[in-house]
Amino acid sequence: AAMRDLTPLHVRPTLLTAARAAKAQARASRFRPLVRAHGLLFAIMGYTLANTGASSEFGVLLFVDGVLELLEFSPVRFLSVAVRFALSPSLRQPYTVTLADSQLLLSRAGTPTIVQWRNVRTAVETDHLFVLVVPRALPIAIPKDQLENPQASDTLRSFLSALVPVVDARTPPSPLFGA
Repeated sequence: AAMRDLTPLHVRPTLLTAARAAKAQARASRFRPLVRAHGLLFAIMGYTLANTGASSEFGVLLFVDGVLELLEFSPVRFLSVAVRFALSPSLRQPYTVTLADSQLLLSRAGTPTIVQWRNVRTAVETDHLFVLVVPRALPIAIPKDQLENPQASDTLRSFLSALVPVVDARTPPSPLFGA
């Protein structure tokens, strides 16, 4: 049974939300395995250079960069998002996302943008937000803490799953400490 429309979701963007959305978008990228391999290569090369003594400072930097890539923490990506967020007032303005079976409507600063579901490559769910990934566009973030209630996450997940592939990027429960 298809759902008709979900209640419009009102989003107040923050730098943290934008950074989390960019990270989620990177996790859904088809280039993710290549980036991880790149991180591993940099870590190995950096370790080797640091231990040969020939270029130990550069080796340490290369090693740290590789490890950060493997951990999916990119200072460069965060800096890029922070600069874009600071320089573009429109990115800091609240927006509304209205989801329907046929399309989604993004309204920012009074300007509506209609996105057909066939143009949404994937949705990514993290511990903190849902991110709709549209090629050649900024990711559309829907923070979970701005949803009406905890059950709204389940409703949104079900709705999105019926329309686009959903990547589950939530942190799994710890076997040692439970949920």
